[in-house]
Amino acid sequence: NRRAAQFAALVTQEQDMSKSAVAFVVVVYGGLR
Repeated sequence: NRRAAQFAALVTQEQDMSKSAVAFVVVVYGGLR
């Protein structure tokens, strides 16, 4: 899940940790599903 990691890193740098966490969970959940 390199794309998810990169996306989460970008979101973490731009937005707050809360939004990045939510986005990361959504990406991971979508990847698993």
